[in-house]
Amino acid sequence: MAVRCHLRLAAAACLALLSVTPACAGGSIAFVDAMQNFDPPSALIDEIEKAAREANVKADEIICDATRFGPQWTRISGGRASPYECPIGKRTLVISGRHEYRDALGKVLPQDGLALEEHAASVRDVDITWEWK
Repeated sequence: MAVRCHLRLAAAACLALLSVTPACAGGSIAFVDAMQNFDPPSALIDEIEKAAREANVKADEIICDATRFGPQWTRISGGRASPYECPIGKRTLVISGRHEYRDALGKVLPQDGLALEEHAASVRDVDITWEWK
């Protein structure tokens, strides 16, 4: 009986986690458009500029793969969010962040809200980190 209860709690926790994350489908996004979804730290900008120069590519030529919001997200369906995987030359830049959801009035929504998918009108990536692969 106790095992069954623990399994139900674990299943409920998994469902709650899945309800606040974007769908797992990927989608391409221009690098310059991805940069609109977060405030890039100056160190990241410096690294990107250096890598782009070395690879002889312009920022508007870089295409990233990102997580796409599925149809359950009423207002941001089809939008993109981190992680962004951006090939630049022979390396790939992976930019990650925590998703911050806002309602139509710009108020930050709690991550544990069950109606998050209905009320999120925008998403920003915050607490940005990055690594090269």
